[in-house]
Amino acid sequence: MYFFDLDSIDQLQLAILGVIMPISYLVSLVIGFEIVQFLLRRQMQKVAFLVLILAIIFLSAFCLLTLNRLLWVGDYQAWKNANAILLLRHRLSWINAVMAVAGFGSLTVMLRKLKS
Repeated sequence: MYFFDLDSIDQLQLAILGVIMPISYLVSLVIGFEIVQFLLRRQMQKVAFLVLILAIIFLSAFCLLTLNRLLWVGDYQAWKNANAILLLRHRLSWINAVMAVAGFGSLTVMLRKLKS
């Protein structure tokens, strides 16, 4: 998502970020799963539902705050020079649409099960 100006950051810092960011993403997924699993084992469905709603709110806020980065396809120079392709005009939009349907479908099922 080009949060860092690649022209001003040195290669070592970039390599460190390239390792830390995916690890952080994986750890957050595992921790989130474990928290909800713990809550469900303790019969705390309402708290698990609340955790899920909070995660949706934070993800939505993140997407809204970074919308100018999320909607473009291209390398860093294309994005920086405003030559990137709008996501909706790129073939990746089909993949995103399929993932959105699958993601929202499973999310709906999960919310319905937790609410009951």
